[in-house]
Amino acid sequence: MNKTEILLDACENVLDTYFQSGFNKIDLEKVEKITVYNQEYFNHLEWLVKNLKLNLKIYFERSDGYWEKWEYKNGLLIYFKDSNDSWERWEYDKNWLEIYYERSDNYWEKWEYENGLRIYYERSDGYWEKWGYENGLITYLENSDGYWEKWEYDENGLETYHEDSDGYWEKVEYDENGLETYYEDSKNKKRKWEYDENDELTYFTNFTKRDIDIDIEYK
Repeated sequence: MNKTEILLDACENVLDTYFQSGFNKIDLEKVEKITVYNQEYFNHLEWLVKNLKLNLKIYFERSDGYWEKWEYKNGLLIYFKDSNDSWERWEYDKNWLEIYYERSDNYWEKWEYENGLRIYYERSDGYWEKWGYENGLITYLENSDGYWEKWEYDENGLETYHEDSDGYWEKVEYDENGLETYYEDSKNKKRKWEYDENDELTYFTNFTKRDIDIDIEYK
């Protein structure tokens, strides 16, 4: 089974359209433009383009004269325009991560990345977000509204602490095998786990400062 057949097998409706429309007789990788007059065919062709990562222009036309133009590169949408003169366009970096988006009403968004991780986002209304990482793990997030979050991890990369600007926090402890043994948060929730020498769970309790909600001992 080739790449196209594997993808099509995952979607019965697309498979039906693929053969009924004659797409199965077309080498889509060699086609530059396809004009479609059927909405269902358009939807399924779009699915093919995205999943096969094709470079293709698709035109969709209706009997009332309305039309749309879609342009894809590597299966990603890079340009859209319709007969009402509305348009949108997208830009990507060398790793095909979205870095810029704009549309005909002057709205725009942009993204920045470092080592494939998003570190900055901004849009035309002035809103922005920033992210910080260590060893590929998120450690900090903040936005222009003043909201922030921060994370801490142990030497094994397991999250041990999380806090946000609303005052919420949570703490987690682990044993030497990386199994969770204790959890607590600012809403008075607490949980405790115990394990035997084979890492099988032997005890679990879920409690608050006032009450025990559940207490389980295993054989």
